[in-house]
Amino acid sequence: MAKSARFIFLGSTASMPNAQLDSFYMVLEGTKDGAILVDCGGSPLHRLMKANVDPLSVKGMLLSHHHPDHLYGLPYLLQGLWLAGKRDPFHIWAPSEACQVVSNLLDVWDWKEFEGFAGVICHPVAPREGVKVMENADFEVTATPVKHLIPTLAFRIRSKVSGRAVVYSGDTEPCETLERLAKGAYILIHESTGSYKGHSSASQAGEIAHRSRVKRLILAHFDPFADPEEMLAQARKAFGGPVELARDGAVYYF
Repeated sequence: MAKSARFIFLGSTASMPNAQLDSFYMVLEGTKDGAILVDCGGSPLHRLMKANVDPLSVKGMLLSHHHPDHLYGLPYLLQGLWLAGKRDPFHIWAPSEACQVVSNLLDVWDWKEFEGFAGVICHPVAPREGVKVMENADFEVTATPVKHLIPTLAFRIRSKVSGRAVVYSGDTEPCETLERLAKGAYILIHESTGSYKGHSSASQAGEIAHRSRVKRLILAHFDPFADPEEMLAQARKAFGGPVELARDGAVYYF
């Protein structure tokens, strides 16, 4: 268990990874109440153990939306947790449309055959600004809908120890709802796929960070084949503050 709230990038890039970097998802770890995934791509069991996070400490997941790169690791994760002895429910907080996709996905994998496993409880999150998502001993989480190709949420995660907040953008075009959610946050983790429909460029992520007056910007969900120095330069010019690229395995305390 971490000594203070932290998050770890288990993956960092957009849908098409490269040989070094996996698709973007992360884990939150507090001091009292276990861990929570934010999205679930890649090979979560392997990545959690590589990050020295006990997979059985993961109580649930914040799911931004149901596109495959944000969700495809879930069946494998659940099977592994069951084999490791997990029997209590795995909680997911997600848009209602994503909850339905989760249900369909797990039915394909016959999760009800996992003897003794209580399964998944998916909590639909209302699509309105600043809605409370969940709260435990470590974190308070609120969400806001953002502008993607399907219903998608951004999350604001506040540490109860430090009072600091981290905002995770989800996939999104620049939008005022995200700007308001991120206002004054300690860290903004913003997608930077490029200037495409439903996505944002590094420069646009920097503009959101600037208007939100966040302390630090981390570019994630980026094209791993793009020039990293160019992405950083564009974001720094627009933001005027510290900017980093997410990296698989990187740990941040807040």
